[in-house]
Amino acid sequence: NLLLRENRSRSPSRSRADERGRRLSRVVLYLTFGAAIFRCDLALLIIPVALTLLVVWKASLKRMILSGAGFSALAVGLTVAVDSAFWGRPIWPELSVFLFNNPVDNRSAQWGVHSAHWYFSSALPRALTGSLLFAGVGTLYERRARPIVLIALAYVGLFSILPHKEVRFIFPALPFFNVAAAAGLDRLLFKVKKGRKGRAKVAGLVAAVGAVGVVGVSVAYTCVAAKASALNYPGGAAFEALHAIGRAERDLPVKVHICDLAAKSGVTRFGEEYGAWTYSKEDYLGDGELRRKGFDYLVSEEAEVPGYRRVGAIAGFAGVVVPKTLDDLRSAVMASGLPLAFQTANQVYIHHTLDKKR
Repeated sequence: NLLLRENRSRSPSRSRADERGRRLSRVVLYLTFGAAIFRCDLALLIIPVALTLLVVWKASLKRMILSGAGFSALAVGLTVAVDSAFWGRPIWPELSVFLFNNPVDNRSAQWGVHSAHWYFSSALPRALTGSLLFAGVGTLYERRARPIVLIALAYVGLFSILPHKEVRFIFPALPFFNVAAAAGLDRLLFKVKKGRKGRAKVAGLVAAVGAVGVVGVSVAYTCVAAKASALNYPGGAAFEALHAIGRAERDLPVKVHICDLAAKSGVTRFGEEYGAWTYSKEDYLGDGELRRKGFDYLVSEEAEVPGYRRVGAIAGFAGVVVPKTLDDLRSAVMASGLPLAFQTANQVYIHHTLDKKR
């Protein structure tokens, strides 16, 4: 926010240059603090931001280094002290995350990989929708938006090196694109005010109508995507159902195994309701191993597991269809508030052991 705020103004007067330099150096300060405590991948944002501050806004390299190093040391000390107390052992969580996800070992690829261009060809268009068009206009016609867009593109480009990709990884870049989009939309609407007659007036009106249309389509897409996303966490719903099913055993030493799909679709440590239970996300266990390890409950993507009885099935998002009749349309609107039917299918199952000894 500090960076974007400073970018609004033109070149500052000499009397304000030092004050602006101090404010800009705080951008790196806060990013390093966030990278050390919350998201280590913010380091990939620090690189293009720091270069932009040095080249475009003539920030002080010495000031940035001193501020970043000092605040980083403070942040590391704080996170190690607090998190080590919670985990019961010395740990710097974001360092552990980096070591696991680094592109050399590439262990995060176990959760799936995408092509190098996936962020640009799929993730960004879906995340930005109509804002992507306005961002292009803003980049072309607003000089102050160009450094902002370059920072975002550099961040996404650096992240593209990692084979494992998720849309959430590029969320920090979206505000930059949205600022450029706002500038682009302002330029389009300015044509309406500027165009008084003839072709200029027609061009301005066309631009305004087109802009409103793009915004409307973006809002509609967001509504559909939000509803689909709400149905896309069968693991979390199954985890909640599991504790309801096993409420009578809440004080017993029950062992629960959670499959990969459930773990990636809503299961978190915050959902572990019973302190007497043991929860495991151990990978690559066959049916026989699940029984030998003595798991009482399974939260599994398999509909049938030998030695276990299915006691629950949780549906997840399976697609969107356009209603073909008025009755179907009425039912769709009543169910979701939208003129679309959201289809679901069973994706995660809850199984209970057949072993009477447990």
